[in-house]
Amino acid sequence: MCGIAGIISLNGRPIPGIEKRIRRMNKLLKHRGPDAKGYFISKNNLVALGNTRLAIVDAKNNFDVPMQSRDQKQIISFNGEVYNFQELKLNLEKKGVAFNTNSDTEVLLNGLENEGEDFLQKLDGFWSFAYYDESLNQVILSRDLLGEKSLFYYQNKNEFIFASEINPILEVAEESFEIDNESIVSCFRYRAAPPKKTLVKNIYRVEAGYGFKVFPGESKLQYKRFRKLKLEKWIDFFKSDPSEKIVKEKLEELIYRSCLSRVPAEVNFLSTLSGGIDSSLMNLYASRFGKNTIHTLFGKNNPDEAVKGNDLTEFNASAYVSKKLGSKHHTFTMYGDNVVSLYREQAANSFDGIFCEGSVHHRQLSLETNRLGGKVLLLSDGPDELLSGYSVDISAMQLNGFFTKRPILSKICSRLSSSSLGRRMLPTNLSRRITNWSHLSNAPFRFRPYHGGTTPDVLGTLFQEKEIKKTDNCYGTYHQDYKDIAQHLSISQKMALAYATTTMPDYFNLRSDRGAMRHSVETRLPMQNIELAEFMIATPEKYRFSKDRKNGKEVLRTLVKKHIGEKISSRSKYGFAIPTWMIKKFYKKFEFQEIIRESDAMELYPFKKEAKKFFMNPKEGRHQWMALCLIMVKERLKRKDYGFKDIG
Repeated sequence: MCGIAGIISLNGRPIPGIEKRIRRMNKLLKHRGPDAKGYFISKNNLVALGNTRLAIVDAKNNFDVPMQSRDQKQIISFNGEVYNFQELKLNLEKKGVAFNTNSDTEVLLNGLENEGEDFLQKLDGFWSFAYYDESLNQVILSRDLLGEKSLFYYQNKNEFIFASEINPILEVAEESFEIDNESIVSCFRYRAAPPKKTLVKNIYRVEAGYGFKVFPGESKLQYKRFRKLKLEKWIDFFKSDPSEKIVKEKLEELIYRSCLSRVPAEVNFLSTLSGGIDSSLMNLYASRFGKNTIHTLFGKNNPDEAVKGNDLTEFNASAYVSKKLGSKHHTFTMYGDNVVSLYREQAANSFDGIFCEGSVHHRQLSLETNRLGGKVLLLSDGPDELLSGYSVDISAMQLNGFFTKRPILSKICSRLSSSSLGRRMLPTNLSRRITNWSHLSNAPFRFRPYHGGTTPDVLGTLFQEKEIKKTDNCYGTYHQDYKDIAQHLSISQKMALAYATTTMPDYFNLRSDRGAMRHSVETRLPMQNIELAEFMIATPEKYRFSKDRKNGKEVLRTLVKKHIGEKISSRSKYGFAIPTWMIKKFYKKFEFQEIIRESDAMELYPFKKEAKKFFMNPKEGRHQWMALCLIMVKERLKRKDYGFKDIG
């Protein structure tokens, strides 16, 4: 796990200030790789690659980064992990390839040198990298298929600049940047900028599974897909009507194998354990069914834990599973006066457009992992998106089935949900459910994703209607590259595909990467192994939902019931950490009203004139947080202040 950066000349002239600029980029990526840093500059000064290293694999070997081939004709700046690198290394050695290290970086370097971009199809892992082949005068940039790692870039007629984060690009582009007004609505609607875009105008992010071929000294660029989800195998598997026993065995095999491959062999790690379905399974398999003692981590995020029915509280459920597995369990408090500065700094670094406080919570998990001596943190993200775990999606599916049989009632409720007056006529909870359902369509397919919870009334208060419409398909629909296979999928499978191709890479994984890497901790996502993800997307509804259709992830619940017990398998879904400002005694310390009052950010198009008044309402804490992200980014762009430090 590392940070990567680079500058490539597009006009054939040497890059001005090349060494100074690449060193500045590395400096701003130190938190992503505190163990080593280095840079490469081509002899003709047309290419500069920077790299910082967090030593996880071959950790005791202090090899130079970026890594160079023996003849120094190929160079790679790598951020990520290749979990099957030992197997790939053996195959390359059989072809006569010699190795100097036992690192996955060298396997990737030699694999690309010997097999070209086709080698990427063999990788089990996550990454963003830049691979320079001097003999071909070509730089390949690539981002992994589910976007666990991010890759940002800026291009003008003279240069192509890229990095793992946006700050280094802003630092060396040597021009003024401003807010991308077209991204603002998406950031407030989905808590994320549109796929490809960021909150900063003219700075973009590479889509998951995509990358570039850049030819130093030439203005031509090739943007292309390097990897794609392959669902056909599992669609055929389920079409063969396998028994429930076979389905469960195959799923368990895939999860078990993925969890074991993501347990680091050389450095200390912790594994998050909330006591929910996903984290319980992840820890079950990572510990080899409790045979290996692992360190688990729970962040207490609410002084008044609420529970549903006879559920255990999050804290008690976490402790219950830990005891069952025999893990060394660590708990810490995520709320308090001391975290306000973390929120401020995280807001001020929202250049990527992530307006989600979850990035702060990942940062807190990272801080605690670091304090406990860990370098890797296992997260169980994935099944909620891929196996219908969110209550908003389950509810939309329930209502879809209900209204399909009642077309007249469907039309009435659809009309009610389409206007502010109509929504007010409905009870609040019913109004929310019907609003979610009203966004669900199969032809053309779209739905309201979990992170699209800003209500139509709030959006209408803040923004012009024509600008809201432009964001309708930013999220809640699958990537256009999958339109052929999507014809063979049910609505719930299409939801899973949409989450996998847009929301997971450009919202969930982006927020966890920025949060955790701020304190030099690598996050690993066992539930996002590609083959496992493909299996879950292709899973039919009878394995997704309980018989009464009140719960999702049903096939996972049966595994939890079998191995851990019904106390956990029957638990409801609880959210990941409430923000500290929602705890009444801490709200004032955020000074939302004072900051918003002094800012002119709400005067940007496409805000309406009444937007600022809305943001001054103390009841709008979540929207005030989003406003804070926008305000602080705008101020930093104005000051050209791109370093990392506590802000405010």
